[in-house]
Amino acid sequence: MVDRLTKIENKIDTLSKEIHEFKSELKTLLSDKINLSSSVKESFIADVVKNVSKLLIKVSIYPTKDECYGAVEGYLILNHASFFSNFTEDDWITYYNENIHKQLTKQVRSIRRTLSLKSMEAIFSIFGSRLPPINTNAGPSEVAKWKRKSEVKDCFEGMFKKMNPKDKNSSIVLASVIDRVL
Repeated sequence: MVDRLTKIENKIDTLSKEIHEFKSELKTLLSDKINLSSSVKESFIADVVKNVSKLLIKVSIYPTKDECYGAVEGYLILNHASFFSNFTEDDWITYYNENIHKQLTKQVRSIRRTLSLKSMEAIFSIFGSRLPPINTNAGPSEVAKWKRKSEVKDCFEGMFKKMNPKDKNSSIVLASVIDRVL
């Protein structure tokens, strides 16, 4: 047992050294803030956009430009401080606007679309044939007309009713939709 623990401890020490070396190499790469190789820069930005968009969508489904900017800045300060610390305020604003904002906005829009589609799928799977179909590319007037249908109104009201009315501990339908989406 002691031998196994010693081996594990040695592996942890080795991994710790490798991580330290990796961080050191990464810091060297990132210290030259703008002159990153194209593939490393694109990969780094893609990683930042992916992680920030996941965090941001939890806070605001329609984030403002300032919220996006603040989220990226906060993420970089927490996770890539050596990279972020190399920028002056003006350089950072320029870098963000030229390299990150457009991609982040696109990614948040994509996540929002995915959540919307998952919501529709969950609602249609729960209400089945009671809910009339609608084209997912329908315009605002067609959607408004669809929403005025009595079947749609009934299903909307049903979202706030218990899944199983006989069970006092049953959750409401909307909670089931949310569970399926998230």
